[in-house]
Amino acid sequence: MGGNGKHRWKFSFYHRSSTNSSSSPNHPNTQPPPEFLCPISGSLMFDPVVIPSGQSFDRVSIQVCRDLGFTPTLPDGSTPDFSTTIPNLAIKTTILTWCRDHHTHDPSPLDYTSVEKIVRSKIQHPLSSAPDIRVSELELLKAVAENPPVLFSHAATEIGPRINNNLFCSTSSSSDESVIVTANSPHTPLPLTTRPACFSASDSSSSSIESESLNPNSQSSASPEEQELFSKLKSPDIYDQETGLVSLRKLTRTNEEARVSLCSPRILSALRPLIISRYNVVQTNAIASLVNLSLEKPNKVMIVRSGFVPLLIDVLKAGSSEAQEHAAGALFSLALEDENKMAIGVLGALQPLLHALRSDSERTQHDSALALYHLSLIQSNRVKLVKLGAVSTLLSMVKSGESASRVLLVLCNLAASTEGKSAMLDANAVAILVGMLRESELVSEASRENCVAALFALSQGSMRFKGLAKEARAVELWRRVDSVGLGTEWVETFTEAKSKMQKIRKRKQQQQGGDGEAEHAHSKSKISSEGVDQEPYPSYHRPTPEECRAVRDDLLALHGFPPQFLKYRHQRHHHNDHAQQETVLDGLVKTVLSQNTTELNSLNAFASLKSAFPSWDQVLAAESTSLENAIRCGGLAPKKASCIKNVLKCLHERNGKLCLEYLRDLSIDEMKTELSNFKGVGPKTVACVLIFNLQQDDFPVDTHVFEIARTIGWVPSIADRNKTYLHLNRRIPNELKFDLNCLLYTHDTYCVYREACRYFWDITGLEVSAVLASILTTF
Repeated sequence: MGGNGKHRWKFSFYHRSSTNSSSSPNHPNTQPPPEFLCPISGSLMFDPVVIPSGQSFDRVSIQVCRDLGFTPTLPDGSTPDFSTTIPNLAIKTTILTWCRDHHTHDPSPLDYTSVEKIVRSKIQHPLSSAPDIRVSELELLKAVAENPPVLFSHAATEIGPRINNNLFCSTSSSSDESVIVTANSPHTPLPLTTRPACFSASDSSSSSIESESLNPNSQSSASPEEQELFSKLKSPDIYDQETGLVSLRKLTRTNEEARVSLCSPRILSALRPLIISRYNVVQTNAIASLVNLSLEKPNKVMIVRSGFVPLLIDVLKAGSSEAQEHAAGALFSLALEDENKMAIGVLGALQPLLHALRSDSERTQHDSALALYHLSLIQSNRVKLVKLGAVSTLLSMVKSGESASRVLLVLCNLAASTEGKSAMLDANAVAILVGMLRESELVSEASRENCVAALFALSQGSMRFKGLAKEARAVELWRRVDSVGLGTEWVETFTEAKSKMQKIRKRKQQQQGGDGEAEHAHSKSKISSEGVDQEPYPSYHRPTPEECRAVRDDLLALHGFPPQFLKYRHQRHHHNDHAQQETVLDGLVKTVLSQNTTELNSLNAFASLKSAFPSWDQVLAAESTSLENAIRCGGLAPKKASCIKNVLKCLHERNGKLCLEYLRDLSIDEMKTELSNFKGVGPKTVACVLIFNLQQDDFPVDTHVFEIARTIGWVPSIADRNKTYLHLNRRIPNELKFDLNCLLYTHDTYCVYREACRYFWDITGLEVSAVLASILTTF
């Protein structure tokens, strides 16, 4: 325990590089600060990167962990998220300075093989405790202005192609991310806005980039137009700077191609110093031009990595009113990109944006609130906002009516985290939100619905919520709502909502630990004996074909078709080309490995399995412990290994070879019978193999699909998963099953609010008052 009271990590596999052990007589203490050491390798970091939790690791160490599918456990029981990393140039510079000051050799690049041995020893001999090594975010900011040219690459994601005014959803790639539409209109819901208030031109299209070399001296592909603008922007004459910026601003206001072509390293390097120009006109036009450039998706990451965020923060703190409007708009536009969210938060934009919520400018307030909304979609920024005291600030604004509809969006995100929920309950958020609903005639519909979403999030998993709601006399509010004319219809809706919420809660208690497919023998026999032709709810007429088609079209417009399922979609259109398809046995094993774990872990487990045992004959001959070790990163290794060995053993005994391709020649009922005969292969696994590997029209029902089907009323509230499978396979048209199944799975995976998602409120027809009432009755 150090002087600051924080626990420090102590890995038994601590290795110090010999290059770091040299000392000088003038510097007897050459032990490097723990912040400079990679928590995994134990040596000075050569290429430090920062992850969402704020810790720094050497890039090679993270790559080894990714390749091995291993995530170390922190002392508090949490695990670091290695999905997103950004270069920590500040700590790298500090390490090099420390080495020079202490006459110690600079850190050397880590050897991949050496780190792999360390990580493998950690996998085999896990430790229960280790010291906490955190990088200081203040150090991360010190050398931002000295950011050298670096080659970056990132994956671009698509932006939704249309507006849907009935949508109020958020998505996560990772982590919890936002559903984005590509245009603003006077009626576009705030969470779906993608253009800053200071921008009024037409919408732009999406595109993608793979890598950018941020070299401002590169002129190989510069157009004459770019050369002219670059010369003006670099001119020492203020008039030339003004004319160049006005031209750039006009060119990028409506011309989408110009935005992409002119967002070059050379133009950005020339634009950067003008952001902090002492001349107000120059500064305002420079930031407005940056807003225009940031509207194109390929430009967003490049702008952040070019060092503009600290400059925009300075303008937001001390710039003119008009410059602050554009700075808030730029930060909002940049925050829409998933890869930027963590970086913007780490670089210190949250506090100035919170302050800007009380700006005299309506535009600044609007864009600051939406920037905070999108930034708070990731956990690391939620924690930072709570530590900054954002909850009390936001609740006071809601109470006073200042920008309530915008501020409530941020509170909804904070309520979805443990830290935010606790802070909101401590700050009397329940009473404030219920009081806001009481003044319904003074509150907009969007604000009322956001209040409902925030209350719903606060009610989930909180033992304090019910007592606080009673203290706020929330029950009186429901009675008053009932007395104004909803009558019997409201009571019926209330009862339906109550039933839905209670069933959801009961199901979650029964399914702790993930997907929850137990693969019981009675489930298999039920599916085999009843078959899809046995309708469990013959008098229940939902969903209709029209409903199925409408939901498919809406989700397709919202998300696009999920890229992870594109190869299976292609195979369905070329089902006779078996040479290009994944084998049925591969598909069955992949599905078994996907149970009760994340998609990433299951893919890593399959890759590890094939690496250890390239052929299925080798898997069959392998010892059970060796097989378990190979798939351990996917979780439940003993159970899954036993299932895989049983499938292979049965295949060998029946057919003399390890192959399931013969299933392609059978009828769908025969396929189901054959697959169900394998011990440990249940209805969901059978359905997944049918739809993805055998190109049959089936509709698997996992936890995601079951949860949505129950929420939107496609099955009765008493339905279990097996009956839901039978019912939906009868009701959903065959031609819609594949696309709809993939889209429902994707939507439930991405949506932050899950059951509270407004999209599904609209489908079920539940009134806001009924959902509120259901919240209170679940405890």
